[in-house]
Amino acid sequence: MHNTDANGCGDKGEETNLGDYQTFVSKIQELRLQRWERIRKGGIIKFMLIRSLGWIVLMCISELVMYALGEPRLAWYWMVPAVLFAGLLWGLARWFVIMWFYARAQKSKNKPN
Repeated sequence: MHNTDANGCGDKGEETNLGDYQTFVSKIQELRLQRWERIRKGGIIKFMLIRSLGWIVLMCISELVMYALGEPRLAWYWMVPAVLFAGLLWGLARWFVIMWFYARAQKSKNKPN
């Protein structure tokens, strides 16, 4: 008699599930590498325009709305450049972190097991 858990998975089923899980994880890792490769090929300028511009526009609009409602923390002519600078800084940070993850993933993929 073999042992089963609450889900009815026995010893043999666990081995099969582990193989399926490893296949699933390796496919996800491969898809992630492909995505990062597309981002890298697009370049930093495209990444900054697509990823940072939306955040910058949203923050500028929210600050302008707060200013129009009478709750200005800073004048809009100071806030818009500050948000623009912060958005560009955030985009650069995201670019370098993503490229760092990509390089690590490439090394681990090419490393013999």
